[in-house]
Amino acid sequence: MEEQSGEDYWTIHDDYAVQYFGFVPQTLFNGMYNVIWEYTKEAMSTLNENVLFTFKEKISEEELHSNSLQQKKMAMDRLNAKFDKAECYMNNNVFQIPKHIVLPEDKINVDAPCTVDEMKQLDDELHKVLDNITAVKYANSQLQEQIKKIGHVQNDVDNVLFTLDKIHYDVSTQSQNLTNTTKNYHKVMNFLEKNQMTSDHS
Repeated sequence: MEEQSGEDYWTIHDDYAVQYFGFVPQTLFNGMYNVIWEYTKEAMSTLNENVLFTFKEKISEEELHSNSLQQKKMAMDRLNAKFDKAECYMNNNVFQIPKHIVLPEDKINVDAPCTVDEMKQLDDELHKVLDNITAVKYANSQLQEQIKKIGHVQNDVDNVLFTLDKIHYDVSTQSQNLTNTTKNYHKVMNFLEKNQMTSDHS
Protein backbone atom coordinates (compact mmCIF):
# COMPACT_ATOMS: atom_id res chain seq x y z
CA MET A 1 0.00 0.00 0.00
CA GLU A 2 1.39 3.42 -0.99
CA GLU A 3 0.90 6.67 0.87
CA GLN A 4 -2.65 7.85 0.22
CA SER A 5 -3.67 11.33 -0.90
CA GLY A 6 -7.05 11.17 0.89
CA GLU A 7 -9.03 11.27 -2.36
CA ASP A 8 -12.06 8.95 -2.27
CA TYR A 9 -12.91 6.72 -5.21
CA TRP A 10 -16.63 6.19 -4.88
CA THR A 11 -18.08 2.83 -5.84
CA ILE A 12 -21.35 1.00 -5.25
CA HIS A 13 -19.72 -0.62 -2.23
CA ASP A 14 -18.77 2.82 -0.88
CA ASP A 15 -22.40 3.97 -1.14
CA TYR A 16 -23.55 1.01 0.91
CA ALA A 17 -20.72 1.53 3.41
CA VAL A 18 -21.77 5.16 3.95
CA GLN A 19 -25.37 4.07 4.49
CA TYR A 20 -24.43 1.37 6.98
CA PHE A 21 -21.36 2.76 8.80
CA GLY A 22 -21.78 6.49 8.18
CA PHE A 23 -18.40 6.71 6.43
CA VAL A 24 -16.27 4.93 3.84
CA PRO A 25 -13.94 2.39 5.52
CA GLN A 26 -11.26 2.90 2.87
CA THR A 27 -11.12 6.58 3.79
CA LEU A 28 -10.51 5.60 7.42
CA PHE A 29 -7.74 3.21 6.36
CA ASN A 30 -6.11 5.88 4.21
CA GLY A 31 -6.20 8.38 7.05
CA MET A 32 -4.72 5.89 9.51
CA TYR A 33 -1.96 4.96 7.08
CA ASN A 34 -1.06 8.60 6.39
CA VAL A 35 -0.93 9.43 10.10
CA ILE A 36 1.32 6.44 10.88
CA TRP A 37 3.60 7.25 7.97
CA GLU A 38 3.86 10.93 8.96
CA TYR A 39 4.81 9.95 12.53
CA THR A 40 7.38 7.52 11.15
CA LYS A 41 8.95 10.18 8.93
CA GLU A 42 9.05 12.66 11.82
CA ALA A 43 10.70 10.08 14.07
CA MET A 44 13.30 9.25 11.42
CA SER A 45 14.00 12.93 10.82
CA THR A 46 14.49 13.56 14.55
CA LEU A 47 16.74 10.51 14.83
CA ASN A 48 18.89 11.70 11.91
CA GLU A 49 19.29 15.14 13.49
CA ASN A 50 20.40 13.62 16.80
CA VAL A 51 22.78 11.17 15.11
CA LEU A 52 24.31 13.93 13.02
CA PHE A 53 24.69 16.14 16.10
CA THR A 54 26.11 13.40 18.31
CA PHE A 55 28.36 11.63 15.79
CA LYS A 56 29.16 14.47 13.40
CA GLU A 57 32.87 13.65 13.55
CA LYS A 58 32.30 9.98 12.69
CA ILE A 59 29.61 10.18 9.98
CA SER A 60 29.08 12.68 7.20
CA GLU A 61 25.76 14.20 6.23
CA GLU A 62 25.90 12.41 2.86
CA GLU A 63 26.41 9.01 4.51
CA LEU A 64 23.59 9.69 6.94
CA HIS A 65 21.29 10.72 4.08
CA SER A 66 22.10 7.55 2.14
CA ASN A 67 21.49 5.34 5.19
CA SER A 68 18.30 7.27 5.92
CA LEU A 69 16.92 6.52 2.47
CA GLN A 70 17.57 2.83 2.97
CA GLN A 71 15.93 2.90 6.39
CA LYS A 72 12.97 4.81 4.95
CA LYS A 73 12.47 2.19 2.24
CA MET A 74 12.64 -0.63 4.79
CA ALA A 75 10.18 1.16 7.06
CA MET A 76 7.74 1.74 4.19
CA ASP A 77 7.94 -1.90 3.06
CA ARG A 78 7.27 -3.13 6.59
CA LEU A 79 4.43 -0.65 7.11
CA ASN A 80 2.82 -1.62 3.81
CA ALA A 81 2.99 -5.32 4.59
CA LYS A 82 1.60 -4.92 8.12
CA PHE A 83 -1.06 -2.42 7.14
CA ASP A 84 -2.26 -4.51 4.17
CA LYS A 85 -2.86 -7.43 6.57
CA ALA A 86 -4.62 -5.17 9.06
CA GLU A 87 -6.78 -3.65 6.32
CA CYS A 88 -7.72 -7.07 4.97
CA TYR A 89 -8.67 -8.27 8.47
CA MET A 90 -10.81 -5.19 9.20
CA ASN A 91 -12.57 -5.41 5.85
CA ASN A 92 -13.44 -9.06 6.40
CA ASN A 93 -14.25 -9.01 10.11
CA VAL A 94 -15.04 -5.44 11.20
CA PHE A 95 -16.39 -3.55 8.19
CA GLN A 96 -18.27 -6.42 6.59
CA ILE A 97 -21.59 -5.13 5.21
CA PRO A 98 -24.51 -7.53 5.76
CA LYS A 99 -25.96 -8.91 2.56
CA HIS A 100 -29.49 -7.77 3.43
CA ILE A 101 -28.52 -4.06 3.30
CA VAL A 102 -30.12 -2.39 0.26
CA LEU A 103 -29.89 1.27 -0.74
CA PRO A 104 -33.24 3.11 -0.91
CA GLU A 105 -32.81 3.79 -4.63
CA ASP A 106 -32.22 0.05 -5.21
CA LYS A 107 -35.08 -1.09 -2.99
CA ILE A 108 -37.60 -0.87 -5.84
CA ASN A 109 -35.59 -3.48 -7.76
CA VAL A 110 -35.89 -5.84 -4.80
CA ASP A 111 -39.50 -5.15 -3.82
CA ALA A 112 -40.95 -4.93 -7.33
CA PRO A 113 -38.52 -6.19 -9.96
CA CYS A 114 -39.55 -5.71 -13.60
CA THR A 115 -40.85 -8.73 -15.47
CA VAL A 116 -39.54 -9.67 -18.91
CA ASP A 117 -42.67 -8.25 -20.54
CA GLU A 118 -42.34 -4.99 -18.62
CA MET A 119 -38.69 -4.72 -19.61
CA LYS A 120 -39.67 -5.31 -23.26
CA GLN A 121 -42.40 -2.67 -23.00
CA LEU A 122 -39.95 -0.18 -21.52
CA ASP A 123 -37.47 -1.00 -24.25
CA ASP A 124 -40.13 -0.46 -26.94
CA GLU A 125 -41.15 2.86 -25.38
CA LEU A 126 -37.52 3.93 -25.26
CA HIS A 127 -37.11 3.12 -28.96
CA LYS A 128 -40.26 5.12 -29.74
CA VAL A 129 -38.93 8.11 -27.84
CA LEU A 130 -35.59 7.84 -29.67
CA ASP A 131 -37.43 7.56 -33.01
CA ASN A 132 -39.49 10.65 -32.15
CA ILE A 133 -36.35 12.56 -31.25
CA THR A 134 -34.77 11.54 -34.55
CA ALA A 135 -37.92 12.60 -36.44
CA VAL A 136 -38.00 15.96 -34.68
CA LYS A 137 -34.32 16.53 -35.46
CA TYR A 138 -34.95 15.69 -39.13
CA ALA A 139 -38.00 17.96 -39.26
CA ASN A 140 -35.98 20.78 -37.70
CA SER A 141 -33.21 20.33 -40.26
CA GLN A 142 -35.75 20.40 -43.10
CA LEU A 143 -37.40 23.46 -41.61
CA GLN A 144 -34.06 25.24 -41.41
CA GLU A 145 -33.40 24.35 -45.04
CA GLN A 146 -36.80 25.71 -46.11
CA ILE A 147 -36.18 28.88 -44.11
CA LYS A 148 -32.90 29.34 -46.00
CA LYS A 149 -34.69 28.83 -49.33
CA ILE A 150 -37.42 31.29 -48.32
CA GLY A 151 -34.71 33.76 -47.43
CA HIS A 152 -33.16 33.39 -50.89
CA VAL A 153 -36.58 33.77 -52.55
CA GLN A 154 -37.28 36.85 -50.46
CA ASN A 155 -34.00 38.35 -51.62
CA ASP A 156 -34.97 37.65 -55.24
CA VAL A 157 -38.41 39.21 -54.69
CA ASP A 158 -36.81 42.27 -53.08
CA ASN A 159 -34.48 42.63 -56.06
CA VAL A 160 -37.41 42.32 -58.51
CA LEU A 161 -39.43 44.90 -56.59
CA PHE A 162 -36.45 47.25 -56.56
CA THR A 163 -36.08 46.81 -60.33
CA LEU A 164 -39.81 47.42 -60.86
CA ASP A 165 -39.65 50.55 -58.73
CA LYS A 166 -36.72 51.77 -60.80
CA ILE A 167 -38.56 51.00 -64.04
CA HIS A 168 -41.67 52.76 -62.74
CA TYR A 169 -39.58 55.77 -61.83
CA ASP A 170 -37.93 55.79 -65.26
CA VAL A 171 -41.31 55.39 -66.97
CA SER A 172 -42.79 58.17 -64.86
CA THR A 173 -39.84 60.40 -65.69
CA GLN A 174 -40.12 59.64 -69.40
CA SER A 175 -43.88 60.14 -69.28
CA GLN A 176 -43.42 63.52 -67.61
CA ASN A 177 -40.83 64.47 -70.18
CA LEU A 178 -43.14 63.38 -72.99
CA THR A 179 -46.01 65.40 -71.49
CA ASN A 180 -43.80 68.46 -71.23
CA THR A 181 -42.63 67.95 -74.81
CA THR A 182 -46.24 67.63 -76.01
CA LYS A 183 -47.23 70.82 -74.19
CA ASN A 184 -44.29 72.64 -75.68
CA TYR A 185 -45.21 71.29 -79.10
CA HIS A 186 -48.78 72.58 -78.76
CA LYS A 187 -47.50 75.95 -77.61
CA VAL A 188 -45.23 76.18 -80.64
CA MET A 189 -48.02 75.09 -82.98
CA ASN A 190 -50.40 77.65 -81.47
CA PHE A 191 -47.76 80.31 -81.81
CA LEU A 192 -47.16 79.41 -85.44
CA GLU A 193 -50.88 79.35 -86.22
CA LYS A 194 -51.33 82.78 -84.68
CA ASN A 195 -48.42 84.13 -86.68
CA GLN A 196 -49.81 82.58 -89.83
CA MET A 197 -53.22 84.15 -89.28
CA THR A 198 -51.65 87.53 -88.68
CA SER A 199 -49.69 87.25 -91.91
CA ASP A 200 -52.84 86.37 -93.86
CA HIS A 201 -54.71 89.43 -92.60
CA SER A 202 -51.84 91.63 -93.52
